[in-house]
Amino acid sequence: MATNEELEKRIETLEKEVKHLKAVLQYQMRNKKK
Repeated sequence: MATNEELEKRIETLEKEVKHLKAVLQYQMRNKKK
């Protein structure tokens, strides 16, 4: 089993990835509208 600390680090990493992916998607959507 992973410790809470390990899980928290994993969640933080995933949240950063999600934010990055959302930013990329928004950028692509804006470019498609033009």
